[in-house]
Amino acid sequence: MVKSTKELLKDELVCFQTKASLKEGTLGVGISLKKSPRTGLCMYVNPTMDLMNMRSFTKLKIRKDLSNQRFTHWLPLYFGENEKYTIVSKDWDQELEDMVENTKNIDCF
Repeated sequence: MVKSTKELLKDELVCFQTKASLKEGTLGVGISLKKSPRTGLCMYVNPTMDLMNMRSFTKLKIRKDLSNQRFTHWLPLYFGENEKYTIVSKDWDQELEDMVENTKNIDCF
């Protein structure tokens, strides 16, 4: 059975730890930073690939992803060009529909 883009978004935009959706809170990814001991400047930032909500990072103190990769910080993700996607309103189905309709493909080559 083939799912629509809207159904895929509902299924995929969830926290790996609590299974909370985007509607229930802000989603982001864990990141680990490596700083140079000599200069103190950031050498690299390594993101995890699992979505996690802010509550999992702040209240539950989750610091490992599903593949046991450690991270130290949390970076919120931005879904869409409009500010209305940062705070989900009561009309969740319509917002998902708008996200699907306004999706843009970026050609990197």
